[in-house]
Amino acid sequence: MRADAVKVRSMNRLRPDGLGLWKLGHVAQALRADVPKFGLTTALHQQLGWLRYWGVPDRLPAYSGNGSGKSLAIYWMTGQYHWPMTCCCVYSLLNSTSANIRPVVLDDGTLDRRTRERMMRVLPQLQFAGTAETEARLRAFLPENRYPTLHALRRTTLGRKLIDTFAGRAGPTLFLDSDILFFREPVFLIEWLHNGRCPIYMTDYQDSYGYSPELLASILGRPMPSRVNAGILGYLNGSIDWEEFEYWARRLCDAEGLIYFVEQTLSAMYMAKHGGQAAPAEDYLIAPELPEIHAPTAVMHHYVTPSRAWYYSDALPRFVRQMKLP
Repeated sequence: MRADAVKVRSMNRLRPDGLGLWKLGHVAQALRADVPKFGLTTALHQQLGWLRYWGVPDRLPAYSGNGSGKSLAIYWMTGQYHWPMTCCCVYSLLNSTSANIRPVVLDDGTLDRRTRERMMRVLPQLQFAGTAETEARLRAFLPENRYPTLHALRRTTLGRKLIDTFAGRAGPTLFLDSDILFFREPVFLIEWLHNGRCPIYMTDYQDSYGYSPELLASILGRPMPSRVNAGILGYLNGSIDWEEFEYWARRLCDAEGLIYFVEQTLSAMYMAKHGGQAAPAEDYLIAPELPEIHAPTAVMHHYVTPSRAWYYSDALPRFVRQMKLP
């Protein structure tokens, strides 16, 4: 692995306890990772915000709205560290659309029964795809003896985001990251779920592929597309060539190791070879600036770094006010 590669963490995580003391371990781990990148002030601000807004979903009224038309499944992956963020994302989407959205949550392996109950209280529409169900589907469709590199990739959360969501499903399938809030009808996404003809993604604020351009060009045989971000990721599943994904992933890992956001790199390679459409960048906005956070004009915001700290300090408080929570 290259010296500057980001090492991935396995799914062996701290388990919650009844007092919630596991949160302290998570904050300490996050600070160790974030302080060198962002500085102590920003890292502390972000983690204190994470703790402060942990209880927001418990304050939300149960969502009781009903969309119209065909049922449209949208997928999220979440776990013990991020389920409040997932609840706010799903809630904001349901509150912003007239479509009949069926939210499906994929368990990253850390959700417990009590957390599921808390999520279901506020979002009774939720459906859960548990780890046992997913493992059975992948054993049938993506056996490890044929796809060993993809299964190694799947031992990271972001790898599961790609593989668990899309392998073995039919038709247009849409995945959203949890660090997103919606403000208006997502017309582009709804129309794609009805009539999608090519894969979709969102436009990043920079190229974030992790691997050297020379390696990517040599494997792909063409230039990489610019600024593909997998916060929105939609595939027409019957057309996915998983053998190709396995080949690409093996070449990447053999040459430069397993990078943290390799699933985004693989998706960008797929878009480059097979064609993909970006959601309109002005409406599906990544890393919004503070003026836009305070008065959104976009359909949605994706709060990646460097805007993640503002998610806690400005965007979520605005969401709380909008929902008229106590």
